[in-house]
Amino acid sequence: MPKFNYVMEDFNPNRKPVSNIPFKVSFINDTSIAMDITVHRTNTHTFANEDPTDYLGKNFPPLLSYVQNGSIILTDPTCPPPSPKNPQRGLIGMLQYQWFNMNQILMDEIPAYDLFNLLEKENKLGAIIDFHILSNALYIQDNEKAEYLFDIGFNPCYITGVSVMEKYRNQGFATYLINSLPTYLSRVVGFPVACVFFAKNVLFAHDLNELSKEEAEAQMELTNSIMDRIAKRLEFKKAIQMEVKGIGNTAEEAMMPVPITIFMKDIYEED
Repeated sequence: MPKFNYVMEDFNPNRKPVSNIPFKVSFINDTSIAMDITVHRTNTHTFANEDPTDYLGKNFPPLLSYVQNGSIILTDPTCPPPSPKNPQRGLIGMLQYQWFNMNQILMDEIPAYDLFNLLEKENKLGAIIDFHILSNALYIQDNEKAEYLFDIGFNPCYITGVSVMEKYRNQGFATYLINSLPTYLSRVVGFPVACVFFAKNVLFAHDLNELSKEEAEAQMELTNSIMDRIAKRLEFKKAIQMEVKGIGNTAEEAMMPVPITIFMKDIYEED
């Protein structure tokens, strides 16, 4: 799989898609795939007289009902299909997302901080961002006061990664992926989207240990500049600014605050 670095250094938000380059669009539901793998590896099974809710609750992580992870993939139809030796052949780019099922979250009366604890087991930094996206808490410490910002029927979607292969960069494919996400999720996958979020500096934080201090500062400045242009070009609004600690591999790095900016775009507004 390609490294998800948002290809920020190559992204030109003023460039429009090139119309003479065809591409195929496909979809992967990573949550369903993970469930299938669990079923086959553990021989998980049920009976006709068992309630499906009980079956899911006993055998699968609770997040299965509340968060769906998936990907939208663009491939070049002029290339041969991928092979075991060349799995990336024909790959143009892909977007990874996290969709929150607010209907089920609210129907099951899952407190915001309980959901945060479930998310934190999978990804600490991602859970912090999710918590701020979903709730009105200013700090994680405000967990008991946290309330959801979204009602039933208003499902937020968080873009967790965008990548375009080098051969296809600077041709508008990243813009296409971000702009078309709500339409594809609603019409093809069946996940209606109320608003879309992405976060600035998140992937920089993940790559922090791979860079020297000078390289990190330069990359930070470049990434921030281009992310701001992307937000402006695609009409995303700056929603949340915060500093996060505890994401480095060493004690010293964990104490370094990393500034995170979360951008959002409303897909439709309540009447």
